[in-house]
Amino acid sequence: MKWLLLLPVWVFFICYVVWKLRDGGAGSPEPQVYRHTDPQELATSPAAAKGGQLMDRAQRVSGAQMEIVAAKLREQVQLLPITVDGCGMSPIWPIGDMADIVTGLATCSGFPSWRLFESGELSFYIPNGKGMRVEVVDGGGRMPMTGELFYRNETSPDRWYRIVGADNITWGALAVDGGSLFDDRERYPVAETFHRTMVWGGGIARFSLDAGGHVCRAEWLGEGKRVSLLAWQHGSMHRNAYLALAASIELGDMLRRPESKLQGIVRSLTLTNRLRMGLLERGMRREEVQNVLGKPIGIAGDLWLYHSPQRNGDQYYRVAFGKDGTFRGLKNDWIEIRKDPPIRGTIEWLLEKTEIRAGKAGGIGYDIGALSDKDVVFIFEQVRQRIRSAGGEQWTGLCRVLANLADLGLQDEEILQSLRVRFLEDAIPIRPAIVLLWKWDPAGGRNLFVQKAKDMLGSLRWQSPAPGSVAGNVGDLGVLLDFIGGSHSASGQLIKAMAGHPHIEVRVIGFSFWRWLQGTDLRMAALKGLIDTSDQVRLYCAEALASGCAIPADSAFLQERLEQEHVTGIREHLTAAIIALQEP
Repeated sequence: MKWLLLLPVWVFFICYVVWKLRDGGAGSPEPQVYRHTDPQELATSPAAAKGGQLMDRAQRVSGAQMEIVAAKLREQVQLLPITVDGCGMSPIWPIGDMADIVTGLATCSGFPSWRLFESGELSFYIPNGKGMRVEVVDGGGRMPMTGELFYRNETSPDRWYRIVGADNITWGALAVDGGSLFDDRERYPVAETFHRTMVWGGGIARFSLDAGGHVCRAEWLGEGKRVSLLAWQHGSMHRNAYLALAASIELGDMLRRPESKLQGIVRSLTLTNRLRMGLLERGMRREEVQNVLGKPIGIAGDLWLYHSPQRNGDQYYRVAFGKDGTFRGLKNDWIEIRKDPPIRGTIEWLLEKTEIRAGKAGGIGYDIGALSDKDVVFIFEQVRQRIRSAGGEQWTGLCRVLANLADLGLQDEEILQSLRVRFLEDAIPIRPAIVLLWKWDPAGGRNLFVQKAKDMLGSLRWQSPAPGSVAGNVGDLGVLLDFIGGSHSASGQLIKAMAGHPHIEVRVIGFSFWRWLQGTDLRMAALKGLIDTSDQVRLYCAEALASGCAIPADSAFLQERLEQEHVTGIREHLTAAIIALQEP
């Protein structure tokens, strides 16, 4: 009977052997993690980057690791044909005489190593380059970023995670706010052609693709919060780096949602055919596609046709299957908009005639015809007649037409002069025209922007705005400064004028560019700003003083301000400034 005492041991042994045989038998083996000889770097197989998550959130990873994770995201997201080079730089890269801030990130020759940033809300990787850092800006404070010329947040986020490069340039940024739905506002000049909704990084992610087939924007819906990655066009990185950053983002414990809820949430957010197209996966068979999109309205061989009414006409979507009966991605003609063609000479006609799609001008859902030399002459004449008095949507539309022509290498001196005159008018929106003026006449444009900034400083209301509001066109000052650049002879004078302006928002914007000031000018402005009513102004000033512009005679005043200051970040900078002055 003694053998009965060994029965539990034998049962455990037999179960263990059966489990191991089953685990190593039919089916795919578990992915392995491969490590470099450098213990600080980590690399994994493509299969290891499951669900948008690096298998090991190491403090530092190799460029090869980031390429693997980016490739996995590209495989799942980019269902459109790629028609534009993935190494393209952000359109704002040349603005402000920006340098190659991180070796390898202004080309597509590969990535350097990346390091992890982590908070309770989210984590992501940034290039391990000199000067690269993350600044956390609470309360939706204004960021000193090249790129505000295209971007303006209408509702301030709860928090910004700003990725900063050399010369205090925003390389990228993430906003966290209380949104419960994806942001569907139309954006210009960000052209979002396709939305891919999926589970990624611990939440529901939507990756927006541009007309060239590349990811240009990304958002996550977490537990009670929305995380938005600043659009590629608004930062200062190339497309491949943007994809790698997006692929590395994970929601932290504060925002991560239970896995069991995610798929149900995805379906509840994609109720239209247009949005459900973004649920398709390569390799789906016909019955799986039908489960996602429903029955097609027409079938022609291996092509299924779906329909969705839209405000600008009827939209039709084509889903093609391969010879093996599986879906392999969308083709160039995946969407067609059927409507009456615009009347020749209208703003809509001018836009469509000059618009570039997949390298060709014009034509969506009907043949509007190629852009001929005769059409160009006609379009320029139409713009000349209207630009002198255009306002509102007509002004914005004409500027977009001219931007399209500029992309084709076409411009007109008479129209340029009209733009210069209109640009200085008080009521004219500057953002639609500023890029044109920069492209057509960079040197003259910067002088024009200086004059516009001076005019605005003289005309802005002097009283402080209500908390949380931005009065008038104050934000345009930041746009102008982005284009003027710190190397312009008038840049220091502008910042001094803004630092002493009675308007609180003007002071905030001005101090965000404090690096444009030098020596005594910087020191005096920063000391005065330490008693400002704005937390953001005091933060910029404390940062400036901690950078080394303070002198020993300032120690007593800095100590006094430290004792009265309640904001943690400001106190840290003041403490650093005081310690630096005490060192021999």
